Amino acid sequence: MLEHARVVLTAITRPPARLLLRLGLTPNVVTFTGTALASVVALLTVPYGHLWQGGLLIAVIALTDGIDGQMARLTRPTQFGALLDSTLDRVSDGAIG
Repeated sequence: MLEHARVVLTAITRPPARLLLRLGLTPNVVTFTGTALASVVALLTVPYGHLWQGGLLIAVIALTDGIDGQMARLTRPTQFGALLDSTLDRVSDGAIG
């Protein structure tokens, strides 16, 4: 079942990942952008009671985590990029939680 989810996620994230790479963006830029957007949305929606709006926006923004990973796999993943991604994932989790 998890393999099926991975296939679906790859099908969703590969086209935007290729587009962003063609535009000259790096996986690290997408990682930073996703973290910043998730943090801003969490701080501007949840404390004010806009739970479903915040949840919906965060769910959409969470796709950037899959996109940056796909971008890394399409290029050359680095240890720094992997560390940055996992670290900023925790930052996003903290902002949301």
